[in-house]
Amino acid sequence: MSQDEADRIGGLLKLAPLWLAHLVLGVIFGVVFATLSGPVYTSTASALVAADTSDGGRSVSSATNIINTVMPTIVQLSTSDSVLAEVAQTTGIDQSEVKRAVTVTSSTNSLIITVSATASSAETAQVIAEAEVAALRRMVSELSITPQDETGLSLTDIDAASLPSAPSGPSKARYGAFGGIIGATIGLAVSFLLLRTRMSSDDKGPAPNTATPPATPATPE
Repeated sequence: MSQDEADRIGGLLKLAPLWLAHLVLGVIFGVVFATLSGPVYTSTASALVAADTSDGGRSVSSATNIINTVMPTIVQLSTSDSVLAEVAQTTGIDQSEVKRAVTVTSSTNSLIITVSATASSAETAQVIAEAEVAALRRMVSELSITPQDETGLSLTDIDAASLPSAPSGPSKARYGAFGGIIGATIGLAVSFLLLRTRMSSDDKGPAPNTATPPATPATPE
């Protein structure tokens, strides 16, 4: 190890308290932010997509076709302007708020749609989730596939929108961890900057003395 590398490591070790202080402050800030933030409730619902047969029954015999062609479309359209506008009209909640609240997913190789909605109250979260499922049901009924005599699609409830009994967030541990990571990153950047400035000053050496020496008094003859 060269002398320069040893000096850098030694300099960083001396600045470790500064880095640690930033980390601790970041954790504290994250926990305080989570504490001051209002509670968040999450309501979930799930429904099954199936094909309607010609005799009025329901079938999942075309599961592969639905999974490959329809499910991605449903997930994509679930947060479209038309669906969100319908949910906003049903619930009386602003469309932009509905967009932030709703998440729709579908597991790989599955006919099940999962809807989750977050809000500052359990009742509001449940209302949004219910309205989203209803809007999806209407949208799915307008889709179709054409294997054999199966055409129309339907959405059947599996689990109705739940009424959350406790907040799902914000998580103090998660926000504290994020704050710690951000604080540690800032502390490390500041430490490197200070170390670089200090080493740059050392490389230049002491400033030359430019003061004019005092004049020597003349010796009388």
